[in-house]
Amino acid sequence: MSLNRHLIIYVYCNSDFCQATSYNLRNFEIKCHPLSSKVSDLRFFDEIQATFNLNNIRAFALNVDCNDFSSFAENYKLLTRCRNFCQKYDVFFYLSNSVFLDAVSALTQTETMIKEGEKISIIVLISANNEPSYITLIREKNSYKIFEWGYPEAQSFTLEWKDEIIVKYKPAKVIVMYQKHLVIPEYVEAMKNFLQFHYPTFQPIFVNSENYSKISSIMVDKILHVMGEKINEYDVECLCMRKYQICIGRKPLFETTFTDSLSGAAAIDNPFELIEEIKMSTFKSKTIVVTLKLDINSFYDFKVEPFDENILAENLSKMNIIDKSAIVPDKVQMVFDKNYFSVSFCANGKEHKLNDADGLNKTPIYIEFTEEKPIIGKCALEIFNEKPNFVVFDLIKLCSISSSEVFNPKWGFRLSKENGDILVTMQTKDGEKQSTPEFLLAFFLKNGIHRIKEETGKKMKEIEIAFDGFIPNETLKKNFVEAGKLLKTDIVFA
Repeated sequence: MSLNRHLIIYVYCNSDFCQATSYNLRNFEIKCHPLSSKVSDLRFFDEIQATFNLNNIRAFALNVDCNDFSSFAENYKLLTRCRNFCQKYDVFFYLSNSVFLDAVSALTQTETMIKEGEKISIIVLISANNEPSYITLIREKNSYKIFEWGYPEAQSFTLEWKDEIIVKYKPAKVIVMYQKHLVIPEYVEAMKNFLQFHYPTFQPIFVNSENYSKISSIMVDKILHVMGEKINEYDVECLCMRKYQICIGRKPLFETTFTDSLSGAAAIDNPFELIEEIKMSTFKSKTIVVTLKLDINSFYDFKVEPFDENILAENLSKMNIIDKSAIVPDKVQMVFDKNYFSVSFCANGKEHKLNDADGLNKTPIYIEFTEEKPIIGKCALEIFNEKPNFVVFDLIKLCSISSSEVFNPKWGFRLSKENGDILVTMQTKDGEKQSTPEFLLAFFLKNGIHRIKEETGKKMKEIEIAFDGFIPNETLKKNFVEAGKLLKTDIVFA
């Protein structure tokens, strides 16, 4: 996908209105575009094309209320049309939902972090006339997972209600979300008094969720996270919002649950609606393989296939190992923005993007020194939250300056100057150590070279460096060249 694509479009649609929000990745400008047509209208994408230049759209996110559709089939047909439209114009498609948006908005706006294994309860106040909903999340290693969500059976401000949404889950923290224009202040105050009375040592966090620019930015962060271009420590794993059930006759074989974390969020409601049927009588084999896959959006892949051990063995024997010697890169390129870098190579007229060990296309430019050998990328970014003195970041900035007087309060390292060279002093496993910025930069170049060699079997003598989102100064270019010399690799610039 071209880096010239700088717009992310987020469309929210319910029974009352439909609105598109554009987010410009270059200047961070947010614009609202009311739409006259609904997503279900045939002219919807005509209006999208008339409103935006499709060549500028990088990703298209959709949040549509499934209750507006009479059946799963109708809803699925619409989503397929959206996916096909995005595929036609090489636009990344992402399907969101209100439960996810409430959860990630509450976490991101309050910057709430808990320990792995602990829970957070989010209470969502819709209005004084409606019972609040709740979302309980559990912290996993790198993200949050929705543990339970719904509407409590008990009436608000009763002991039964408290037991149902708080006592039951024993959360470490509670967040209350509300919209000022929908919820009267007295209702919010009553919720605050109720929680503080029953939990005097427990300070609930209240957040107004109607700041549209923040909500839009949160959605953009989620999309970039899914695309592997940005790490979000407050990310919430995708949730299976409804249920799929696979049956043999009337006997359930297996099903997804509402709290399954999948690679996507799709399902059918209860009572179940028949969406596909395969006759078992068409199979002659005694054993069959039943597969249900859900992708990151609401699209399923359902297969029933005969299983034959002889055919399996034959297929395995025919599998070819890729001959890396046949891959001859025409060009190797590493693209750096101020916080991330990516690696790719061109061979036979085709570009190949290489993910890092964490599966990310864009690797954070963070390096940490808690182990015997320095570690870069996602791990270093995560260590920064616990041991900032062991982590160096802002390396592009460090490689662009000639003065040691630069300071950032977030830095756990410090700068000095000796014999005209900038020195970075950081904490390591063996105590304080010093390094030059170009020496640290060489670790990231070495990582890119290693990825290329792993994929092609070739150690490249020359790497092209490109910059995204800024123009490099001569100091930065010089440091890249010096870092390349440490690896005996020539550096050229795009």
